[in-house]
Amino acid sequence: MDDDAGIKEELKREVLGFLDAHPDAADTLEGIAQWWILHQRFLRALPALGTVLEELERTGEMERVRSLDGRPLWRAGPTRVRKR
Repeated sequence: MDDDAGIKEELKREVLGFLDAHPDAADTLEGIAQWWILHQRFLRALPALGTVLEELERTGEMERVRSLDGRPLWRAGPTRVRKR
């Protein structure tokens, strides 16, 4: 299967999955891309992204600092050359 066909199949599964969860949903092309596809991918990626950031912190590629509201902020770590 070429890349284009693979992407189309993935999108088809995501659209149909969204409709399974929200059978009355209706939106524009742009709305479907933003809310049905990107938002779902965003939510699915959060746990994996958290793990990746922690791994990068262990290697010094990134570091975690606290924001004023107490939430962590991530930035380049000590092993990365910071460009100014």
